[in-house]
Amino acid sequence: MFFSTRFSIIAALLAPTVTAFYTTAPRIENVKSSSVLFSTGPPGIPQVGTPPPGTPPPKSNDPMLVWDLSAGKEQMLQGNSLKTWSYPSPQVEQVQVSMKTDGRPLNAKIDLWHGPDYVATSTKVYTEDGFLRPYNGVQATPKGMNTVGLYNTGNAEFPYSSMIEADPSKANLIPFAQDLAETGGPGTLIQGGAIQSFPFPANVESVAIMMNTDGRNLKCHLELLQGPNNNKQEVEYYASDGYKRPFFTVINSPGSGNVVRITNQNTVEFPLTAWVVPHVINNEFSPYDPVVGGAR
Repeated sequence: MFFSTRFSIIAALLAPTVTAFYTTAPRIENVKSSSVLFSTGPPGIPQVGTPPPGTPPPKSNDPMLVWDLSAGKEQMLQGNSLKTWSYPSPQVEQVQVSMKTDGRPLNAKIDLWHGPDYVATSTKVYTEDGFLRPYNGVQATPKGMNTVGLYNTGNAEFPYSSMIEADPSKANLIPFAQDLAETGGPGTLIQGGAIQSFPFPANVESVAIMMNTDGRNLKCHLELLQGPNNNKQEVEYYASDGYKRPFFTVINSPGSGNVVRITNQNTVEFPLTAWVVPHVINNEFSPYDPVVGGAR
């Protein structure tokens, strides 16, 4: 009896402390049932998502809102260049990373350095049109002493504008990431080496995507397809710990025929859990309207 009680006390003391963004979310069985999860919707339908205590709620779930709220903080990255943002304080647990172009392709790499030479996460981004489909994501930065490095891996002719915001009242995707982690329902388990596709109707204008693991490393390939093997946007993500540093992004999906395809690039011993849900829905879209040339 003594050893049993002692073991229970030790196990309780060793239990990890979990923050909202790291919480393993329940799984979503039906994507359609969560179609209003992040949609502002018509009057009378509340918007899901609660900002951290003490911070005003975001004015919109538009991922590009951060460019207006943080005007003057954007940085231009020329081809083959690097810029860094340091966050030594442990109070900064997430930052929003946004990148866009004037319509040209976007090729970028996002590294999270924890300490002097440890790369905790690495993200490779390709977008065919950085204006129509910019990159907007939330990067977890736990435990302090974090540095986010942005590379422009494209040629000198393809610069892009970048924005990194840590203030939750301006980085409006952070509350959505926390909300999806807490109330998103069960996700889809993708075994190592497996591929999972998620089609969306034409009235879904953007899609929220989160992936994590139970503490093992996370290595995945995300694609936005519009037509057979027509890649509009690609993201490769690696994290040494997919529980403390999950992946979250919101991608634009204009037009019809959009499919999100996720590939678990790890071996079968390293499964991941994915949540792919509509983020913004065009409530004025009618399924009876014709779709010409892939756009409404």
